[in-house]
Amino acid sequence: MSPFSSFFAVVYQAFNAIKKPASAVMGYGLPVLVVAICATAVEFDEYQHVVAKINEAARRDSQVYANLIMERLDTRFTELDMALAALRGSENRLDPPLSPQVEMSLRHYLLSRPAYSTFNVLGADGESIQWSTSDQKKTRDEPLRDFSPVPKMPYHFLGPVHYSETLGTVVLSMRVREKDSGSAGYFLGSPYRISRFLDEQELPPDYRNRDFTVIDTRSGQSLTQLLHMQGQVHPPLSARQEMVVLAPVPGYPFVVQTPVSSSRVWHTYTQQAPARWSAEVLLLVLLLLFSEFLIRRRDHEQMAHLRRLTAFNTFMAQASQCASQANDEAGLLQEICDMAIRYTHFKIALIARPDEAQWFQMLAMSGARAYLDNIAISARADLPEGQGTIGQVWAVFSVYHEKVDIFDDQLQILLKEVCINISMGLDRIYSQQLRAALLDNSLVGILLVKNRVVQMNNSYATYMLGLEPDALVGKPTEIIYAERSEFDRITEGYEQIAQNRTVRVTGVRLARSDGQMLIVDFSGVKLSDLQNDISVWTLEDVTSREVARRLYHALVNTADAVLLATNENEMCSRACQDLVRDTLFHAVWIGRVSELGQLEVLAHAGEGTEGIEQINTCLDGYCSLSPPLVVTRAWREKDVVYSNDELAEQADSPCFEFIRTNNWRAVLSAPIRRDGQIWAIMTFASPQMQVFDESSIALCKRVTSLLGHALDKLDVNRRIEGLQEQEAARARHDVLTGLPNRLALTEYLPQALARAQRQATSVAVGLIDLDGFKLVNDTYGHEAGDRLLQQLGQSLQARLRQTDYVARLGGDEFVVVFEGLTTAQAVEQVEVVLTTLHASVEKPFPVTADETATVGMTLGVALYPQDGLDAEYLLKRADKAMYHAKQNKKTREKWWFLAKDLAEEAPDAPLP
Repeated sequence: MSPFSSFFAVVYQAFNAIKKPASAVMGYGLPVLVVAICATAVEFDEYQHVVAKINEAARRDSQVYANLIMERLDTRFTELDMALAALRGSENRLDPPLSPQVEMSLRHYLLSRPAYSTFNVLGADGESIQWSTSDQKKTRDEPLRDFSPVPKMPYHFLGPVHYSETLGTVVLSMRVREKDSGSAGYFLGSPYRISRFLDEQELPPDYRNRDFTVIDTRSGQSLTQLLHMQGQVHPPLSARQEMVVLAPVPGYPFVVQTPVSSSRVWHTYTQQAPARWSAEVLLLVLLLLFSEFLIRRRDHEQMAHLRRLTAFNTFMAQASQCASQANDEAGLLQEICDMAIRYTHFKIALIARPDEAQWFQMLAMSGARAYLDNIAISARADLPEGQGTIGQVWAVFSVYHEKVDIFDDQLQILLKEVCINISMGLDRIYSQQLRAALLDNSLVGILLVKNRVVQMNNSYATYMLGLEPDALVGKPTEIIYAERSEFDRITEGYEQIAQNRTVRVTGVRLARSDGQMLIVDFSGVKLSDLQNDISVWTLEDVTSREVARRLYHALVNTADAVLLATNENEMCSRACQDLVRDTLFHAVWIGRVSELGQLEVLAHAGEGTEGIEQINTCLDGYCSLSPPLVVTRAWREKDVVYSNDELAEQADSPCFEFIRTNNWRAVLSAPIRRDGQIWAIMTFASPQMQVFDESSIALCKRVTSLLGHALDKLDVNRRIEGLQEQEAARARHDVLTGLPNRLALTEYLPQALARAQRQATSVAVGLIDLDGFKLVNDTYGHEAGDRLLQQLGQSLQARLRQTDYVARLGGDEFVVVFEGLTTAQAVEQVEVVLTTLHASVEKPFPVTADETATVGMTLGVALYPQDGLDAEYLLKRADKAMYHAKQNKKTREKWWFLAKDLAEEAPDAPLP
């Protein structure tokens, strides 16, 4: 029996011995984490509900107690009011001193009210004691300033809480003042025992288990604590309080404070918790059972795949060894067929070649031979016997399995390698070349290692590492690892392979020649029929899995980052830069195609994007012989378009050289929608083929979608700012004339004065009032008057210098401001400007289709700093000068008047 016959059992046992703690943690830990998070949220919500419920109950009980205290105080004050009424008697007034009849009436009243242990009648000052039921010798009671009136009854007063030596207890002083239309009369005062004030016996029994504390809001004193201290009774020690409920005593400066203990909350919470906990535990158990089912099914599938892969790798290795050691052709071919049945569990394995008539003759066969009895196979495609899987080659190696879909890509590749090994055994001259082809056709890297030195490798192994095809042969394996720790992990694998003859090490980091990181899964098998320490290792590239994870985070971070940009250029640039950093993309750009078919680049980052405009020659209309570029198709179809090998598709395009130089292999273009329309196209380029799958396409769509939303938000903000600016402009301009209004003038004039102060110049402020404007309104109507004002405003503004300013105050009043005047020659300069300005009214104004009207102007001028330093004061001085000119309109020589020529503090006179 061959020493390879037990290899499958060894591999199976080794696979059972290799566990994946991380996978188990994810399989079982994730359901536990999900249930824990959900249960925590539910329990937290339930606990908060219990807290709210208990707080509400405490607030209700506290308010009942507060209302009871209010009723007691109201009753006490009512009794004092009744006592005051009894003292008044029929006289309806009390005047000091008290008459014997009043004292007798008071004593009779007190005999009917035994609750009053002490009762004082005080004078109008509220302090001097006129009469008292107590035998005390004091002539004055507590000062009135220590009392505060009750808000709802201003004639009722509450004093401080204090200890009364006469009564031997803590009391609350209460006073009632006599109501009188004239001067104040007597005050009636009586202390209220706090023990009665705070008595809880009238509360329902279930309310008395609360630890009520009454606080005097005026002083912050605890009345309950004062009562306990007076009786030398310590307040009960309660559990640690975490919450306090407050209930004000309506109409009085007291508040009832009720603590809520956490133990009470916890007790209520735990009474309702068992049912929920049971449901949560049941849910956890169900999730764990479901996870167990999924893990077992996944392990079963992975184990079956590993068994097939290991079996085919073993078959390939044994076939290669057999081909290198065979002495005759027939023995080699038969041994290959036998090993195919032995290691891979095929039902039939055969090697056949066509004769001169193109009918296949069996050279070797193993397995269910009876199945091929009386079956003819032809190499001619025009015959029914030639429609099978065998083609026109020197010979074929065919295998048949009882299960469907057994030949996946990896198994097919391995079978090809087996055929290559057979060919190598048949022709020793080409053995070296065929051996290389055997390994090169694999989609995984393969290393034949002896004593930790590479003896042979396939080209894919060196391609993965970025090396020349023979760069690894004869080199120690240590050079391919990124760190020493990774080399040590494989060293531990050698210890396992010595015992179990197979090993698998996942997530090993290797160093490519260009400095990039390569992550692979190692699978090693020790060759059982060799005496030396020789093993075969397969390297499966899993870098894309890690890159996809980084790509997801990069895309999400980029999508979030664009929302922080302040303008569209920054937004697009940041998006492109983030997407080429540590991802599969090495070029990202945003552009749009004009109506003329030319590309306009808005933002770009990565290789080749600096000269992206070169592809203008490849857009529609310029390269009709080749397929349109991905970006052109995306713009035209208004949808996502991608190619996983753009370089091959554009082989005949004028842009082929540009694409090849920048290594744009896989390209995806997605539209960016702005305000519901296609605004631009975002293009992603990768140097690798087959980059874009379902997940990466979805993530690219998400980036363009979020970028479009961010642009829409930016547009909305700009529109809002524009509306705000328009609204501000309307608020500062006169609706009729379009000139600045009073608000704009109040903002402008102080700034003009400040500029004049800095430049040591003068400013002239002129107030214009029209002469005869009322007559225009009365004669032609207000619409004609408005038309005149519009024409006048335009005329004034046209005749002013660029540094001058005109505003309409309202009606027929205007203000002009002249800046940049030389202080010594300000008057002369103003007169020159005013002479020009008067031309505005020298010609009639057309007010209707057939009629014109004429108005005049009167102007008062005040100069800064000659006439004043304040804007408001200058306007006032200009107004006085204008009125002075109005008064002398018939005799004046000029249509303006200077404020400096006014008499000091000249009184304002009415217009004639």
